[in-house]
Amino acid sequence: LPVQSVWAVARLPNGDIVTGTNDGVVRIFSADPARQADQATLASFQDDIANFGKADEQEIGGVKVSDLPGPEALYEPGRADGQTKMVREGAKVVCYSWSAANGEWSKIGDVMGAQAAPGKTIYNGKEYDFVFSVDIEDGKPPLKLPYNRGDDPWLAAQQFIHRNFLSQQFLEQVANFIITNSKDDTVAPPVSGAVDPFTGGARYIPGGVGGSGAGVTGTDPFTGGTRYVPGSGPPTQGSGMSTTDPFTGGTRYVPNGTPATSPSNLFPQTSYLRFDQGNLQPIQDKLIELNQRQPDNVSHDDLLAVVKLGNLGAGADSAALTTLRRLLNWPPEVVFPVLDVTRLALRNSAINDSLCAEPQGAELMTVLENHLSSSGLPTNQMLALRVTCNMMSHPRGEALVISKRHFLLAAVRQLATSKANKTLQIALATLLLNLSVAVLRVNDVPCQHEVVASLSLVLPWLPEPEAVLRGLVALGTLLQHSGSLHAEVSPETLERLKTSQSAASDPTQTKVANCARQILNLLKLQ
Repeated sequence: LPVQSVWAVARLPNGDIVTGTNDGVVRIFSADPARQADQATLASFQDDIANFGKADEQEIGGVKVSDLPGPEALYEPGRADGQTKMVREGAKVVCYSWSAANGEWSKIGDVMGAQAAPGKTIYNGKEYDFVFSVDIEDGKPPLKLPYNRGDDPWLAAQQFIHRNFLSQQFLEQVANFIITNSKDDTVAPPVSGAVDPFTGGARYIPGGVGGSGAGVTGTDPFTGGTRYVPGSGPPTQGSGMSTTDPFTGGTRYVPNGTPATSPSNLFPQTSYLRFDQGNLQPIQDKLIELNQRQPDNVSHDDLLAVVKLGNLGAGADSAALTTLRRLLNWPPEVVFPVLDVTRLALRNSAINDSLCAEPQGAELMTVLENHLSSSGLPTNQMLALRVTCNMMSHPRGEALVISKRHFLLAAVRQLATSKANKTLQIALATLLLNLSVAVLRVNDVPCQHEVVASLSLVLPWLPEPEAVLRGLVALGTLLQHSGSLHAEVSPETLERLKTSQSAASDPTQTKVANCARQILNLLKLQ
């Protein structure tokens, strides 16, 4: 049959065979010449089979035609407006585009092949040195990963993840796959000036973090998550000398993991951490791109005014703030750069006062609460947590966060699952650390118990070392304040503390071990 798959076969009472196939056609086969089609129809059928067999070996844009889905793929709704999908219809390949407004796939036209230059492969109309086939899920066609020698493999991996709606946890694995299989000697090690997967400019990872005034040296060049780089400034507001610890301001660890001096206390923490790292140009480019797709889009000048709010030291432009509040109501799948601008804007005192004062503060918290629900998108959950942390940079935002502390602790406990990726783990732990400082400042004893109980639920499953470190600093800060809180530490957390004591060569792991030992000493269990 000239089809990809047969969905149903039945025998009729007269002995004929009927088939139902993925192309939506019902065909009846008979051994009785009286019920058979005429010669022209039979010849056409044989031609369809021959052409279909040839199509199996053809490639269009680096995609093997036989790997393409049939028309049945159009029953599945698109994930984003403008998403395109190639579908095999008989021997032809047809391109469709998803219309979110109409809720349907619209036919764009037939897809035609092209001849690539020697040594090149065409994918989506462009020539590449490599077009890898990546098996992500059994039973489904492999995904295509294009790559040219000299390109940034981390950028190519990020684009592949974004294009195919994959988890961010695959980034390092995909990048290493490219490096290994391309044998590209021109690849340089990733540096702090990474590349934006959306624009090709400076890398835009929503809510990327680093030290205030410390550049991007506190940002992982592969995942965009926060990490402690020996000799770098802390990933918080303010920065000290190059040898300061990100939490205590004390001595740091040298690259081989040996303390430059004896370990200093890693707690108590007395100030809030915030997420400062951000490159506004790629965020602006993404906002402009997404704004064009919105039915209620804003003018280009208004959009630029919103982006300027993210500059450190920016004033509270009332018109721009009104536009920002409007953009925060964008659909969940496109709102992430708006949340990122909000995160950066809240570092400024006047903007913080404006967005966090009533009634705007309640409006902002409603937006964040929606994204912090269990059904929220992981990127938006992470950004909402980072926005909340940065709200605490100034008194008005600090008061708003403290007023919502019970909700926020419940949200953290709800989001603390094994599915949380590295950046979400760090955002969760940072908010817990900031709340531990906050509840001590306002002397809320019941909430101090709630924070310790929340940490006891979260810490046992956290795999990311930087997140573990921040959680342990939060726990140590509260336990040192009051012995009455010691009973809140769960047996699972005590076990995690004991297993975390062994030092490692990695600076963050070493700090985790030291912090765990200090807490066990505090609990008189060491």
